[in-house]
Amino acid sequence: MRIKEFHIRKYGPIMLSKSFQLGNFTIFYGKNESGKTLTIEAILKILVGKKEAKEKYYENIDRVKEFPAGYLILEDGERSVRVENGEFLRQFNLSHEELKNTIIIRNSDLSIETPQKSKESDIYSIVTEKLVGSRISEIQSIRARILENSIITESGIFKDQKDARYKQRYEKARAVIQEINALLPSLESADYFEIEEKITKIQSEIELLKKKLNTLEIVKQENLCNELLEDIHKLESVVEKLKEYEPYTSEKLQKLIELENEIKNHEARVEELTKRAEQTKESLTKITSELSDIQKNIPRIREQSEIAAKIKEKILIYESQDSRFEQLKRNKTLWLILTIFMLIAGTFSLVFAPGAVLKSALSSLFYGISIFMLLKTFEAVKLINNVEQTLREILKDATELFRMPFNDVTEVKARCLEAESQYKEILQRESQLRTSQIEIENSKSSLHTELESQQNALSKAQREREELLNLLSVKSPDELRQKLDEKSKLEGQYQALKSQILTKLKTFAVKFNELPNDLPELFDTDAIRNLENLKDIIHNYLKELSISKSKETKETREPVELVESEEAIKSKIDQLQKELEILKNNQRQQQENMKFILIKVQESKLIDSLFDEIPDVVYKSHLEKLKSQLEKLITCMDKRKKIELTALKILQETEEEEKKNISDIFKQSNLIKLFTEITDGRYVDVAYESNQGSGKIKVKDISGIEFTPEQLSAGTYDQLYFSIRLALAEHLFGKNSGEKAFFILDDPFVKYDRNRLEKQIKKLVDLSNQGWQFLYFTAKDEVIEIGEKIGIDIIKLEEFI
Repeated sequence: MRIKEFHIRKYGPIMLSKSFQLGNFTIFYGKNESGKTLTIEAILKILVGKKEAKEKYYENIDRVKEFPAGYLILEDGERSVRVENGEFLRQFNLSHEELKNTIIIRNSDLSIETPQKSKESDIYSIVTEKLVGSRISEIQSIRARILENSIITESGIFKDQKDARYKQRYEKARAVIQEINALLPSLESADYFEIEEKITKIQSEIELLKKKLNTLEIVKQENLCNELLEDIHKLESVVEKLKEYEPYTSEKLQKLIELENEIKNHEARVEELTKRAEQTKESLTKITSELSDIQKNIPRIREQSEIAAKIKEKILIYESQDSRFEQLKRNKTLWLILTIFMLIAGTFSLVFAPGAVLKSALSSLFYGISIFMLLKTFEAVKLINNVEQTLREILKDATELFRMPFNDVTEVKARCLEAESQYKEILQRESQLRTSQIEIENSKSSLHTELESQQNALSKAQREREELLNLLSVKSPDELRQKLDEKSKLEGQYQALKSQILTKLKTFAVKFNELPNDLPELFDTDAIRNLENLKDIIHNYLKELSISKSKETKETREPVELVESEEAIKSKIDQLQKELEILKNNQRQQQENMKFILIKVQESKLIDSLFDEIPDVVYKSHLEKLKSQLEKLITCMDKRKKIELTALKILQETEEEEKKNISDIFKQSNLIKLFTEITDGRYVDVAYESNQGSGKIKVKDISGIEFTPEQLSAGTYDQLYFSIRLALAEHLFGKNSGEKAFFILDDPFVKYDRNRLEKQIKKLVDLSNQGWQFLYFTAKDEVIEIGEKIGIDIIKLEEFI
């Protein structure tokens, strides 16, 4: 049987745009919230039907309240079945448990899911009953009817029903018998006159103890009065001492501490100012000395600067001439050469020129030009000599001024500029020193004024401190602090005594009728004399107590010293009162207990018509008669319980015998072969052992070791139950024909790693090749990768929703 086609037209927010024609293995892929889960839910609802889905036979398929619009077409051999509203379960005569535990795998849970209060074996029983025709259901029906009308539960305990509370009746009957058995011995030993005598004797003892307690109370009040008088005396002493400490106050200590701090601050300031004044004096001396040295050097440096300026002027003249110096040298040489040439030309004219006139003219011309050239030569020589003379003067003046030799004008010029710069710098330094001198003198004056002010303030604070110390007659703040501590301790003693006295007065204020209402005002230190009135009241009350004590002691005939402690007397009174109450209760309860038992039996209707009404006086015979009737009731119920347990045991044994057929599912199916194949031959056997209504699955590995499912790894556990599901499906749908079934898988192998997941999917592919059909819904990308690698049909739901 396989799903040939399905289409979900509308289910909540999803609508599939087309119907799907399915092969033997199809992967439906959709990421979270893509509609994958809703598609699975829609298919499940169509398979089980609107009514069953509404009754929630399946968990987590009600996120969308409406029923899906769509269909599935199933092929079963040559038969085709269209499923729209639960026709699947009706056509193939399946239960919901069979469907859930075979072909539906949701949320990666491959284990067998059982109904509430059922066992895993019940699922196997349902399948077995169909296969071998067992009578398990009939036997269970008979057991159910017996249990419905039985007075006991399945475990053999009496049960309570709305109209027949057997357990309650049985337990009440046993409880009443126990009460009667416990009460009868006390009734046999009861003596009313002896109880009455004991009551009278105890009451007398209590009265005597109360008088002793009154005597103790008087002694206690006498002690309190004496303690009050002693505390008042101590209080008066503390007040007198406090008067001596009145001058010592926290304010004066604070003032003294402030003066000490002020003196320390002034002393520190005076020390600081004195140090700063010394530093200022040293700075002023240093500046004055430096200024004096500078003033001594200024005339010399100024004169040097002035001479350097004159030398610079000569250098400027020299530099202006020097620019023509080389040209003059060249001109001198040129004029001299031309002069010589003209002289030679004139001489040649006189010798070789034809005619006297021409000779005279040419020679005159040449000699005239030579004379002109010679004059030019002398002029150039003169200018050259002037430049050289200026250079010599400059070097000589510079050597005399700076007392060092110079080679060229550049060195002289640089040294002149340095002299002028030095003169400017020393003038600037002189100005700075004069300014600093004025500032330091002003600072010195200011420091002196402030120092004098601080010294005056220091003297004033020291005088105030000495006056305050003399006034308080102390030598230091520590001594004043010690006095304040002593005063604080005295004040603490005063407050403690005051509180102690007030507490004692308030405790016994009722006795002190003459006490004033404003007790706290008695303890004003300015009105301590008022305590005299209080002391008089206490003395008068002591006299009254003495008279009362003498009277009480006389009545008890015991001296005060022999009277027991208050706690012991109260404890004895409490003990006697308890004994008295017990005796009185016994006296009352002996009748009440007997009546109570009869009333309880009558109200609970354990025995009908035992008494028409409860008698005024109940006797022992009444209880004995009741006990006999209750014992008959218990015997009758025990006998019926035994009969019903026997019948249930017979049916249980018959059912167990029938359930042994479950193991045939494991032996006669392909389960072992499937499990061995899926686990790659690591496990070779699967068996089912029935045991008192329950059963255990055991598997055996290749080495012969047996395991329960819980002992297997998570992956092998899933493989085991997947094999069981395949075997159950083969039984349910294939009968004896070997027909395979379809499976709807919702990410069943999430516990597997990539390698194991790929191997498992390949196993599914092998099974699909054998005729099984798998609808594999997943949100895992790696499943898609494996499917594409193997060549499985893949439908991406997001493309069709």
